[in-house]
Amino acid sequence: MLIVGLAALGAGTVNAGVLFETDGLSGGWRWDAAPREINGNERSLDGGLRYSLQGGSFADYRDLFEWTSVPSVESFQEAVELAFAAWTTVDPTTGLHAAFSFALDLETPVAGSGSFLGLNLNGAEIDLLAEDSGETRRHAVTNLNEIHQTVTLTSGTANYAGTEAIAGVDVTLNNNSSARYSLDLFRRLLAHEIGHALGLHDVEQAAEEPLFIDDNLDVTSSDAIKETINNSWALQVNPFDPADSPLSLYVLPEGNPGNDSDGVNLLMESKGLGIAGGNPVTNLVPLTNDEFSTRQFLYPSLERDLAVTGDYNGNGIVDAADYVVWRDTFGETVLWKGDGADGDQSGEIDLGDYEFWKQRFGELITAPSVTATTVPEPAAGWLIASAAAVAFAPPSRVACLRRRPA
Repeated sequence: MLIVGLAALGAGTVNAGVLFETDGLSGGWRWDAAPREINGNERSLDGGLRYSLQGGSFADYRDLFEWTSVPSVESFQEAVELAFAAWTTVDPTTGLHAAFSFALDLETPVAGSGSFLGLNLNGAEIDLLAEDSGETRRHAVTNLNEIHQTVTLTSGTANYAGTEAIAGVDVTLNNNSSARYSLDLFRRLLAHEIGHALGLHDVEQAAEEPLFIDDNLDVTSSDAIKETINNSWALQVNPFDPADSPLSLYVLPEGNPGNDSDGVNLLMESKGLGIAGGNPVTNLVPLTNDEFSTRQFLYPSLERDLAVTGDYNGNGIVDAADYVVWRDTFGETVLWKGDGADGDQSGEIDLGDYEFWKQRFGELITAPSVTATTVPEPAAGWLIASAAAVAFAPPSRVACLRRRPA
């Protein structure tokens, strides 16, 4: 059993981007995308990750805690559901969808251990519990275990090397009589613990050894950390083989510069939970680029929303340079429909994309929510390249993405 996520609302910060039980970028604990039964319990992403509540209802679970102001049953239910929904939100930077879902399952009684640090693998896939930790802090723990069997990735890769299937999770929040919650704090703490339930670790685990996944982390100064830790690397993940992505593991130092740098406000901080001016406790989707990117690493999605405009090179105007992008990638198949020069979102760079570009020639592009990215080079293992780019005649007028097991 692994006990993680002794998260608390208090001083100090650490950050996200660390996984359970990885060897370099390989391996890691994940929920299986293929149907799986473990000890008679359904334990996979198939049909959604089911969660249940101690007490069997939102009213009973709410009443297990002390509150600064007792929320209505409706508002408490909404807070719990929003904590889960935060993790299935479309990534606002890349347009990537979540490749999993959650499902409320109150018909399955929870199977708690009766201990704050205990785990009972029965019950729903994720049991939400309340136990007195013996401390007055508002904190929680996530207990999970796995079996030594590989999983199918959400992108379809079967028996992915080094992975281990999660067998069940208990999320336990402290209900000591002196631990009084506001609804916003409860929702934020629960959202953090759900991250653990999916396989994300606290980033303080990377404070002494390189465990922090990133594409370009620079810890030479506070400003450098802020800039490089907050960019998205989700589109750099090879969805069919995440370990073969152009990413690295880093040490994230304690202090400043380090995990206490201003602007480093990630949800998976074990202390503080990323709560700051840039990520207030009222934020209903407190995931940052780092959490969205790590989500893509664990559960790679092939579904993506794009604001397709005809501006294939992303320079803010539909012009002759976009024609060049289309011409040079003609015949290629893209990973996500609408990516690169796939203007008609057919999945292939073809004549329809030329017509799409021609009809929009000269348009200025004003702050699209998500812009199409440049098509990766055919050498990239996860770009399904077909024919090489072909020469195509231009028209006559061309203006110019815890504890170790016991």
